[in-house]
Amino acid sequence: MSEQATSSPAAPTPPEKHKPSFGERLAAAFLNIVRFLVRLLLILVVLGLIAGAIYLAMPYVYKHYIQPLQDVRTQVDALQQESTARAEQVNQRLTSLQNEIAALQSQQKALTQQIDDQQAQWEALQERLDTLEQQNKTLSAHLDELEEQIEDHIATSQNDIAAVQATAEALQQAWEAWMPELKDTHRQMDLLRAMNSLLRTRLLIGQANYGLAAEELQQTQAILERLQKESPADADSLAQAAEQMQLASEALPAAPKAALQNVEAVWALLNSLFPAADEASAETTAEASLTPTPTPTPSP
Repeated sequence: MSEQATSSPAAPTPPEKHKPSFGERLAAAFLNIVRFLVRLLLILVVLGLIAGAIYLAMPYVYKHYIQPLQDVRTQVDALQQESTARAEQVNQRLTSLQNEIAALQSQQKALTQQIDDQQAQWEALQERLDTLEQQNKTLSAHLDELEEQIEDHIATSQNDIAAVQATAEALQQAWEAWMPELKDTHRQMDLLRAMNSLLRTRLLIGQANYGLAAEELQQTQAILERLQKESPADADSLAQAAEQMQLASEALPAAPKAALQNVEAVWALLNSLFPAADEASAETTAEASLTPTPTPTPSP
């Protein structure tokens, strides 16, 4: 056994590594340089293609994306400036409206006071008209009584008949003297009705209620037409007032301020038709002088 072990061949030795020569190493380095240059060239080509694509795509991107965004930004800035200007205009308009509302409120208070004054004047004239109508009834009853006395005592004496006739003529003259004042009182009442309607018109225009204001103007026009027929002496002033009323009707509802000016002109014209204070006192004196004295009953 030992001999066989000693006689067995020895184990093979590992082969030695092959060492490249200088030429092989030079060729491998050259090959690596070529590979690097090829890769670098490929990278440059890819980068050039990307740069060319970016260069060619920039006008399209600018035209379809960047420029619309800039236009939108410009429009947004313009809208912001416009909204700011409009907000300032709205604030100024609100301030102006608030001032106008305050002025209209003060004017409404003044108109309410004028309406109260006109109402008191209206009541005084109404009371005066009632007094005149009562006196008219008294005079009519007195005339009827005198006519009955004349019929009952027609056969008494010529002197008594003459006295009764004189008394009747005096009463007739008193009645005729009362007629102009009665007509003038009716005229003043119509003027007051028209002026009250004008006050309501001014108040309704101040409240922007142009529909009712137009109805009040129509009522005032009807009163003015009646006054033109019944008062020829005031024809010129009433004609001017009717013309101003027509202008006020045409101005509503487009120009309420112009309508108010026309209404004020009509008010001034109608107010000028009232008699002065000294004329009113003279009429009161004449009224007292025209009161008939009691007539003595003729003896049978």
